[in-house]
Amino acid sequence: MKIPHKRLILAAALCCMITGCQWQDEWLDVKRNKNDVMPSTLEDFQAILNYDGALNQLYPMLAMACTDNMYVPKEVIGSLSAFERNSYTFASDIFGTVSHVDFSNPYIRISYANTALEGVEKTGTSGPEAENIKGQALFFRAFCHYYLAEVYGNIYDKATASKDLGIQLRLTSDPNAATRRASVAETYDQILADLTAAAALLPERSEYITRPSKASAYAMLAKVHLSMSDYAKAAEFAGKALDIKSSLLDFTSDVVDPKSTYTFPNPSTGLNPEIIFYATNAGYSSLRPAIGVQFVDTLLYKSYAENDLRKTLFYREDGEGRARFAGTYTATFLNFGGIAVNELLLISAECKSRLGEWEGGMADLNRLLSKRFATEFFAPLEARDRAEALRLVLEERRKELPFTGIIRWQDLRRLNKEPEFAKSVIHISEAGRLELPPGDRKYVLPIPDAEIQRNGIEQNPR
Repeated sequence: MKIPHKRLILAAALCCMITGCQWQDEWLDVKRNKNDVMPSTLEDFQAILNYDGALNQLYPMLAMACTDNMYVPKEVIGSLSAFERNSYTFASDIFGTVSHVDFSNPYIRISYANTALEGVEKTGTSGPEAENIKGQALFFRAFCHYYLAEVYGNIYDKATASKDLGIQLRLTSDPNAATRRASVAETYDQILADLTAAAALLPERSEYITRPSKASAYAMLAKVHLSMSDYAKAAEFAGKALDIKSSLLDFTSDVVDPKSTYTFPNPSTGLNPEIIFYATNAGYSSLRPAIGVQFVDTLLYKSYAENDLRKTLFYREDGEGRARFAGTYTATFLNFGGIAVNELLLISAECKSRLGEWEGGMADLNRLLSKRFATEFFAPLEARDRAEALRLVLEERRKELPFTGIIRWQDLRRLNKEPEFAKSVIHISEAGRLELPPGDRKYVLPIPDAEIQRNGIEQNPR
């Protein structure tokens, strides 16, 4: 979607506010003529939220370089950017003295959302259009805060959440407003509050997959509650989202082309019925599908059954027994970072299994898997008890969502609290064997030092 020229000027001004690159002087220069560029109508505020080139693109992805789903041959690690190399080798200092887009970009989008929220309030307008705009803005603010919390905030633990450091919660468009780091409890409470309000304001479905809906707000509530280990609430909201949208893409369908550069249909065609909300992650040479230097973890790749269509649709072999991920839902070189029905079914399956409703959990799982095999090769998975059901669901979750968003990073963070699922991530570099053990401080990435100096906030210990 394109936005009018005046909106582009506003967007540039907002970028200056957040990034801090000579931002004060530049913002003051823009502010002198703000009567010419500042939005004032509902149409203006919807135009800001329609700016999908910013609001739906390039969400944080660097943390995936720290996971066990991929490896980079040690002889080419030196070709990575400093950020990627430091992340992959579990370095204490990842960003040096500069800022980084994984941290700054979400805050730019939050400023867009806050501008729309405050603007609608100032118009004094009510009715469905105003409510829809407010709901979209609240969703985007929560979506960005959640990504930041899952990378730069401490892992949610109910016993310590009120003391552990979360992230800066930006609830105003004022660039000069001082913002401390909230606690983890405050961080997730705000995210839940925004999503709950958004769900009440948004229509069940949206006209565009780049625009939030009630289904996407429910889906995000499920994701957030899963991160908080509140399995009853996560199951409840996954169910509410699935009540609105539950269609799956049949991997035997003609719209899936294993010979194409991009296996899955372009989201703009509407041929992938799974996508509820569309977003992409930032592209890095170590993580880009098809053209990257990364390879999928060998054991993960071998875990797919021979007749599992995901093995050939998600990956491309290099002729030497190695495979690269190429199965993104974006039909571009960027990874899919939004929300889809497949993830919701897996959330529902996991939560039901944990809550003792493991037969229902297996039904959710098999419903998904039935679309990942040709009919003649599909055999429903069976579990004898809760523990086996949970194990199977988590194994399939990893195989279904290997490079979707930062899900594997999030799963490692939360599952490391459970001894039966905790694991060390092992990477090999020219320096030798590197290990990221369960519960390590490095499961919280450092905040770029430039942001620490600019805002005077606490750094994450490494």
